[in-house]
Amino acid sequence: MPGNAEEKKHQPRGGRDSPLQLSNAIREHERKWWLAAQGTLGLRNDTVLLRALPLAGPSPMLGAMRKRYDWRRVAASWLLPLLMVCANPSSAQTLPVPPPLEQLQAECTRPQYASDTLVCGDAELRAADAQVAALASTSPALAADAKWEDQASWLRRRSLCAFKTDHRGCLIAAYADRRAVLAATAHHATQPLRCYGAWYGRTLSSSRVSAGQPLTIAENGRVVAVATPPGTAWQPWVAWSESATGIKVQPLGASPFVCRIHSTPR
Repeated sequence: MPGNAEEKKHQPRGGRDSPLQLSNAIREHERKWWLAAQGTLGLRNDTVLLRALPLAGPSPMLGAMRKRYDWRRVAASWLLPLLMVCANPSSAQTLPVPPPLEQLQAECTRPQYASDTLVCGDAELRAADAQVAALASTSPALAADAKWEDQASWLRRRSLCAFKTDHRGCLIAAYADRRAVLAATAHHATQPLRCYGAWYGRTLSSSRVSAGQPLTIAENGRVVAVATPPGTAWQPWVAWSESATGIKVQPLGASPFVCRIHSTPR
């Protein structure tokens, strides 16, 4: 019977440590992993992935998992081929993403922005978008160095409302402000205006100052800026507010300065 004992000694153990069961399980893990990686990388076929497979050996997980599933070694064995695929985008046949097309109002046929999707599905916002687009169709007479946000630039900035907590509230405020700015370009600027800071020394005039209303600032009949009251949901391109020393003008992203209106109109 010693022979039988010796044979049993060399027989593979059963249960979860059986080499055959481990091998089958590992192969199944490999198959699922490749399929998942293929879907994550957006590949149309397995060519690139299969090229990386020989780098890790015929069964990169097999040796590590036989040692009681040492997952650190398993992860390391798969990291090299994955990095090889990700580090060579040309082999994955990826194409550069083109920039969004320039637009002057919400695109409802094929929306490019999340804000367009919201506008196109909301009757109030869609009406506001149409009103703004109609006003923007007429270009105002602008000074050479006007603080003016063109319609395409405004629309892109409007699309950042998608990152606000109240997406719709931001859009409503953005359209209201833009509508006021475009309409105010037709206002007569007859009040003599003296500014300091960035506009010091210029011969400027403004429309009548009225709380909560846009302020049109012009020079020689050409619009220099249209300032509107600041808000919380949306920040104007140029904001204005009353201060102890006069009118505070705040261009977006620039230093504020003070202007004063003379009592005698031109």
